[in-house]
Amino acid sequence: MKWLARAAMVLTTVVAMVFTAGPVTAGGDEWTRIRCVAGGIDVTSVTDAEFLVLKGHLNCASRGSKATFAYARYGDRGVGVAFWFHLQPYAKLGPTEATVENQVAPETKRFAVCLVTDYDVRVACVMVTRNPRQHGERALTVLPLATNSHYVNRTIIVTEYAVEHTPACGHCW
Repeated sequence: MKWLARAAMVLTTVVAMVFTAGPVTAGGDEWTRIRCVAGGIDVTSVTDAEFLVLKGHLNCASRGSKATFAYARYGDRGVGVAFWFHLQPYAKLGPTEATVENQVAPETKRFAVCLVTDYDVRVACVMVTRNPRQHGERALTVLPLATNSHYVNRTIIVTEYAVEHTPACGHCW
């Protein structure tokens, strides 16, 4: 029975080492991350040119590390997507500001954006919905979304290009 307990301990240690923070290589690049779970999206706005601006924070810092975080976009299906050029470094001393601005593709009807610190760690999320314009109202509505919502409860990929390519707006949300 002792060998079974030792085997379980070794297996637990190996699993913990595999799933802890560290660099991940994809196509020659790597994403170094820490599993920061505290923070939020504090301010959302949409410009007249339909750029979505999200200003948030993380209650984490990373002194001497190359760890980064991102905002990831989630469509109706598939994985969430974060772009390499959206990866942002943590502050050396916390809290860390987390701001992104990206254009919304004209044909996009609905999507979510989450502040992510790892492939499966969503700190805060918003749902963006396109509504018909009426009497000068904005076409885009941005509302908070639970991080465990079925809409975003999936992993992300980090890529340099849009998964759903739109020729006129390659990196749009």
